Amino acid sequence: MWPFKQKSISHADAPVKTRAIPELRETAAHARDLDIASGFIGRTLPNMDKIVRYESSDQSVRVYHKLMHDAHVESVTSVRAAAVVAREWRVEPGDDSSEAQRMADFVSQVIGQIDLFDQFRRLVLARGTVIGFSPAEILWEYSEGDVWINKILHRQEYRFKFGAGGEMFLLTKDNRVEGEELPPRKFVVYNYPGTDNPYGDGLGQKLYWWELFKRYDIRNWVQFNERFGDPTVIGKYPTEISPADRTNLETVLDEGVQRQSSILIPEDVEIELLEAQRYGSVSSFEKLSRFCDKQISKAVLGQTLTSDSGEVGSYALGQVHNLVREDLRDMDIDLESYCHNAGWIRWLTDYNFGAQPRGRYPRLWIEKQDPEDLDKRILRDKIIYDMGKKYPGRYFEEEFGVL
Repeated sequence: MWPFKQKSISHADAPVKTRAIPELRETAAHARDLDIASGFIGRTLPNMDKIVRYESSDQSVRVYHKLMHDAHVESVTSVRAAAVVAREWRVEPGDDSSEAQRMADFVSQVIGQIDLFDQFRRLVLARGTVIGFSPAEILWEYSEGDVWINKILHRQEYRFKFGAGGEMFLLTKDNRVEGEELPPRKFVVYNYPGTDNPYGDGLGQKLYWWELFKRYDIRNWVQFNERFGDPTVIGKYPTEISPADRTNLETVLDEGVQRQSSILIPEDVEIELLEAQRYGSVSSFEKLSRFCDKQISKAVLGQTLTSDSGEVGSYALGQVHNLVREDLRDMDIDLESYCHNAGWIRWLTDYNFGAQPRGRYPRLWIEKQDPEDLDKRILRDKIIYDMGKKYPGRYFEEEFGVL
């Protein structure tokens, strides 16, 4: 029994429960970053990519253009982009309503009429993966009360800078420092790997040095072949030879020996061929080049067994490497889907159907799972059928598309 009498609390005396409100302001904004703030000029942010900052003379992402000219970099980045573009895709409605289905059908129809849409996706994915971001301009068109997309064009990354809020500015000849403001809902940006850095965090930071090492290695390899691929010609002449005769001998060596299989020389002149003796160093150039390619493959694909020739690995090890590659592919699918769904698909819907509540917008869906091997499935079904399992009449029509 309580030692005191409990006081009854009326509704008027009851404490009012207030809902806690979280901090709404951005605390760790770009403009407050110590490194960024030190180079902050006006309304645009500097790119904090260390390669861009310290290896580029104009602090531009053009420093990565050389990477895209390397045959191996172009090959592996194309493979990675193709792994996403080759997947099946469709536009799904935001909910089960007829209006949501109508919006999804409209977006799907627009995509079907955009020329070279898959080629555009491949280019944006490949460049964005290396550089960190890849912008594209939407060319809208208006016809019979509907807003359509005529084209989506990739634009060079070095032409753009970002503000502290992630807004994008176009560098022009009239505004080379801060850039010009862009019209709303005009540009969509693919950002890799989706960090809070508007310039992205591309693989170019990892590829830059390996491509540079390989480029210098091949340059030295070519110089080695030029020097030691053919024997060095040595012409001996007596010490009392006149300057005119020495000049004639140099002409003979420069023109005659290099261009003809036989030459005519005075009998008192001796010519020797100095053969290359540095055979051991020839293979080191190729080894370094292959090693650099392997590091590039690892950075882009997450593996090397299926991308480098001359490599032998067990089936099990190859399967492990493929799983890593699938993980990267799934990440790329998520990033590309977000780019389209949060950008032009939402804008296209707003222009034609008005602003929609969250979760109502159509969305581009890209298949992640590999298609099932029908041969294996048919064999499995036959084994189960032979064991006495009976299938419904519509099973084969629904599962295999046959009557």
